[in-house]
Amino acid sequence: MQRGLQLPQEMMTKMVAGDAAGVCDMMVLSKDGTLVRFDVPELREQCAAQLQTGIDSSSMKSMTPEQVKEASDPKHFELHDNGDGTATFARDGKPSPTKLARLDDGSLRLLVDNF
Repeated sequence: MQRGLQLPQEMMTKMVAGDAAGVCDMMVLSKDGTLVRFDVPELREQCAAQLQTGIDSSSMKSMTPEQVKEASDPKHFELHDNGDGTATFARDGKPSPTKLARLDDGSLRLLVDNF
């Protein structure tokens, strides 16, 4: 799970670059106890469109690559294993609502509660 510490930086870099589809490829949704992948064709386009709208209206859009790199540096994050195939992020010692999920194929994705 510790390799998941790189995901926030990868996600923010993609967001600032306008790669909403790339961000969707990194996410799963928990729906009725099942993990739904956003990288499947039937969801990827919808996810990317909704995410791009959020990116365009966020302050993140004005961040420089250096600011993104510093704000999302893995040194700011810790992962706390939940014992169920997920881990919860903490940023600078403070709990975060962001979770990490290990999929059956061993890959790691950011877990979102709603979308």
